[in-house]
Order: sequence, then C-alpha cells, then structure tokens
Amino acid sequence: MDDSFFIKDIEVFYKIVYSSRAKKVRLSIFKDNTLNIIIPKFLKRTDITKLILEKQDWILSTIKENKDNILIEDVENLDKIKSRIKVFLEDRIDYYNSFYNFEFFRISIRRSKTRWGSCSAKKNLNFNYKIFYLPQSLADYIIVHEICHLKEFNHSKSFWKLVGDILPDYKVLKKELKRYSL
Repeated sequence: MDDSFFIKDIEVFYKIVYSSRAKKVRLSIFKDNTLNIIIPKFLKRTDITKLILEKQDWILSTIKENKDNILIEDVENLDKIKSRIKVFLEDRIDYYNSFYNFEFFRISIRRSKTRWGSCSAKKNLNFNYKIFYLPQSLADYIIVHEICHLKEFNHSKSFWKLVGDILPDYKVLKKELKRYSL
C-alpha cells in the first residue's frame, strides 16, 4: 500500500504504479477496495491529486458496488462482468510486469474447466474468469506465474526463481490455490 486518503469519512487505500505501456492515467478499484492508480512514466505523482478529486464520486460508488457485488458463478453471466475482469487483469499484469518488462501480446478471459491460467507460445496470456473471485494473493500468484512463462516456457529452477523474485512465498500460495476448485 502506498498510502491512503479520505473521501467523505471513508478511508481509501491506494497503490501507484508507473507503467511504460500506459498512455494516460488509469484508476481502478480492486476487490479489496484498494484504489490502483496506473501512471504513464512521463507523469509525476503530484499530477494525480486533481484526478482523484474529480473522480471521488466514482471511487465511492465503485467501492459500494464491490461491497454489494455477489459472487457470479453462472457462466451465462460472464459477459456482464467480463469488462471488470479484464480491467482487473490488465491492472495487475501492468503492476507485476513493471518489475519484469516482458513482452506479451494479448490478454484473454476463458471458461477453462482445468486451468487458472496459461501462456501461449505466441506470448498471449489467458486466464480463467474465476480468477476474479479468488483472494487477491492467489490471483496475483496466478498472474505472476503466467507472466514468468513469457520468459521461461517451462517449470525449471529459472522459472521458479523468477516467480520467487516477486513472490517469495509462492510455495505457500501454490499450495493454498489447490484448495480452490475450478
């Protein structure tokens, strides 16, 4: 967490991520109600204060929506939430890939019955839509795992070292993920 601020007596925690891929400032709210602020490398941190003030009503309504959101397991409803899942994935991938700077081409949301995520030989990242409903730490583990496959297309010691560089507790997370079914 970078810091927090208050909007109408509600404390909002936020993270700032500088991204070389970002063209403009992007705000998103994670499931844990943390505000994620993605900033292009050419902007300064002070430039976001005005944007936060302008978007405070959206921030509060999104936090309320997150609290009211019911777990959607029915795949027929996937199209209704796909855009939220896509933003969630893009933001987390931008954040973690800012450490690695690996090239990839596309992010896809799938209805896989056997995998949480995959990375294709064409450098496309694919994720099961149910990743959105996992605890943040497990979703992040899956995302980092697939990002690392962009460099190491295997499960070698080099691959696990890449994962461990960002998530030193990856073995615990990997074990915990097995408690969740697809």
